[in-house]
Amino acid sequence: MRCERRALTALGAALLAGCASLQPQPGPTTPPALPAQFDPPLAAPAAAGSGTTEARWWAQLRDPHLDALIARALAANRDLKTAAARIKEARALNSVIAARGSPQLGVGGYFARDRQSDNGRFGALSPNPANERRLGFDASWELDLFGATARRQDAARADVEAAAAHCGAVAVSVAGEVAATYVELRAAQAQQATLRELVEAARGIEQLVGAREKAGLATAFDRLRATEQVMVTTAELPLAQARAELAARRLGVLVGGDSQTLLADLAPPRPLPAAVPALPAAVPAALLERRPDVVAAERQWHATLARVAAARADRLPRFSLGGALGSLSIGGGNFFDAASAAWNLAAVLRAPLYAPELVAAVAVERARAEQSALAYASAAIAAALEVEQAALRLARAREREAQLQSALAADVEALKLARIRYERGLTDFLSVLDVVRSRSQVEQQWVEARAQTFAQYAALNKALGGGWEAAPMALSTHGSRGRSADDRGGRR
Repeated sequence: MRCERRALTALGAALLAGCASLQPQPGPTTPPALPAQFDPPLAAPAAAGSGTTEARWWAQLRDPHLDALIARALAANRDLKTAAARIKEARALNSVIAARGSPQLGVGGYFARDRQSDNGRFGALSPNPANERRLGFDASWELDLFGATARRQDAARADVEAAAAHCGAVAVSVAGEVAATYVELRAAQAQQATLRELVEAARGIEQLVGAREKAGLATAFDRLRATEQVMVTTAELPLAQARAELAARRLGVLVGGDSQTLLADLAPPRPLPAAVPALPAAVPAALLERRPDVVAAERQWHATLARVAAARADRLPRFSLGGALGSLSIGGGNFFDAASAAWNLAAVLRAPLYAPELVAAVAVERARAEQSALAYASAAIAAALEVEQAALRLARAREREAQLQSALAADVEALKLARIRYERGLTDFLSVLDVVRSRSQVEQQWVEARAQTFAQYAALNKALGGGWEAAPMALSTHGSRGRSADDRGGRR
């Protein structure tokens, strides 16, 4: 008996000593290669290799109404609440996996009454029929010698981080959508103000033509053309008003509130900011830590690598301990006597010899890891492309806005001169009408161009991952790239 105990003790000590080196370890998640800078390049970051994207980039627009709307959206948006619920689910699953590696303790009992055949093998050796009672505690613990449970815990933790990053991606999207819709609302209001000014200017010309007609210096045809311009310009007002109301209703959905209340709150028009802020500072490599969707893809890859290691560990031997302590008796009066005590201790070692299902499970997890690696690379490359596209569109939007602003200034001066020449009889009314129409068209295009510039600025910050506090997740992700997180978990 002593020899058996010594042998079991020596075997357990040997297994415990060698389990750390025998645990299958997944490789580190190596980041995909990205260019050194964007094309067109953004502002250079303060420190090489680090992004300095403003987390609350919309604050640079200095609009308290926009700040309040985004704050409401981040607190009450339904998509964000759904993403937060997914984080809770991932954390709960992580707790389930962690509990599987802990000792299990239970209590149980039973009562049975039966009768054996008197002609049977043991029929005459005990009271017949008899009552049997049992009450006791059961304990079991499967030692994670080869890291199957530890690897699944690493995968579950990576799933939690991926869910948190996904929630960050939803927050970035919501903030960008709120900003773009708010700009659309203010642009529609600015367009209404511009149209009202153009209507007043067209009416002034209509009155001028009417006065000249009475004096015999203009024809009824000129007056009717002037009236037509007034009506055409006025007809644009309902369209601009509809765009403003639709934008307010979309904002109501985004912030999880009442659209009618927002219509009242946002009804007073406010101008767009005077100028677009400077470009944020970032380099492509920063997207691996700044873009929450890229971080989520990296964490999902890490989770699949950990599951590959767990599947490999399932093919190795398992060692578990178990025991039970309680009372067992067929008599009612001696149930708690020392003679009724029953206990057992067990050490179980199981090793698969031929298990094709376990071999296939490793192949399945490896294929999933390959898919996750490709998804991570694709997410990083797509993120860099989105930034470059947004930066290019912003640059072209700025150029268009500047050109239209110059054209508008020229049209304003041309209208002044055309009106003076018409009053003095130096030109006909068609020349004045052409300038009026040109100014109306250019001024509306300029308002739309300004709105597009701010919309592209919001799109650029969204593409850079602005609006998400990435520091805690970045440290975790960066550590897993330098060395596998399972290297840390394997040396507990």
